[in-house]
Amino acid sequence: MVYDIVDDAMQACVTRMDEINLHKLGLKLLLPEYNGGDTLETFLHFIKEATKSLSLAKILRPELAGIQTDLLGQMLKGKALTWYNHMIGNNTNQETSLAEALVALKRYFVKDASSRDAAVKFDRLKQGTHMVAELKRLTQQMVEIPSNYDLKCRFMSVLNK
Repeated sequence: MVYDIVDDAMQACVTRMDEINLHKLGLKLLLPEYNGGDTLETFLHFIKEATKSLSLAKILRPELAGIQTDLLGQMLKGKALTWYNHMIGNNTNQETSLAEALVALKRYFVKDASSRDAAVKFDRLKQGTHMVAELKRLTQQMVEIPSNYDLKCRFMSVLNK
């Protein structure tokens, strides 16, 4: 899921190459911050905001891979920054891609309990207005993604009679 978010943001950056440069307009983007929270939702929100900021600033291009990982270090605070300095360091010639660094960050901070919580929420879901979107979101957070058959069975069992 982390790789998909980064790839989507990179694709948006590459397609946006000829559009207006925000820096020339005098606009400054504030970088999001992450301090090492252990919930998956907080982490995913941070990844989406971070990749959106880097894409808008036109930094999510393949030739700027080292700078992307260095900028990730600028977005981290507290325990997350300590982890970054110890595991990745501040080197402009990074061998670790942004996506790899984010996956490693997730593995360190987001506990398996969050994935188990997603499975419990998946099992307890009731019919509602955004049920399909919620089912898809929960399956992406689970340790093992349910098969298409299991997903369809769960969907049918959730529907009101």
